[in-house]
Order: sequence, then C-alpha cells, then structure tokens
Amino acid sequence: MPNAVIELHPSSSDGASQPDASNDARARVLHWMHASAQLSYVYARSGGGLLEVGRASVASFSDQALHLNAGGSKLIVLVQGARLGTEPQAFFSPGFTSVFYVDGVSFQLPNCDWLFLSGSAQPEALAYSGREAHAGSKGPFIGSAK
Repeated sequence: MPNAVIELHPSSSDGASQPDASNDARARVLHWMHASAQLSYVYARSGGGLLEVGRASVASFSDQALHLNAGGSKLIVLVQGARLGTEPQAFFSPGFTSVFYVDGVSFQLPNCDWLFLSGSAQPEALAYSGREAHAGSKGPFIGSAK
C-alpha cells in the first residue's frame, strides 16, 4: 500500500464520510479488524511515563474510537482528530547502533500520544526493557519516524 497521512474527523451531517481513495491507513485497520488479525502495538505517552507494548486484535474502529482486545484487557483509544499514517516507522537498537523500519499504521493523537499497529512485527521486536539493554541484549527499542 502507498504511504499516506490522513486526519480522522466525524462524518458530516449529511452522512458523507471521508473518501476511501485517500484512506489507506483506515482501510488497513478495517481489514485487520475483519480478518481478526493479531497485531503488535505500541502506545507511547507524549510526556513519557508510559510505553505499552503488546499483541492485540482490533475489536472496533470508527472516526471516534479504536478498541483493541489485548489479552484479558481492552485498550480504548480516542482517535477523533488523529493523524493516521502508513509510512514505515523507525525503531532503533540499544545505543542507537542500528535502525530498522517496520510497516504498519501510526496514529498521532490530538493529545500528542502515539499509537502504532503492525501486522509484520513481534512486540518484542518493538521494545526492550532497560534490564535487557544493560545485560548486553541486541534487542531494539522504539523511536517514532517523524
């Protein structure tokens, strides 16, 4: 799919919705939802303090919210006004010695938080713990391509 950045807005009062032709990111998320695909996700708070990484499936997706089933819990993300992108995101190894790009859909939320969904990466490939880094692990950690 070509790379795209779109912004989600509620449907207009006349019932018209966003054009599908320019909405590859939305189409990809809807495809994952209908296929019940297991995805890797990363949710990062803009002010720090939270980095959630795991596996989930898309339970529902609308112009207002995205519901992810993540094991025994549900993650509800308010996406109204979010910018969605399909450009690959950069992830870095500890010490920034290498970079690799992961295909998926990114959500830049209005509160500046960031959500990334990928059907092509394992969660452990998207983040590592500080303990692993200190033990000499070569595992990567997250960095958003902005």
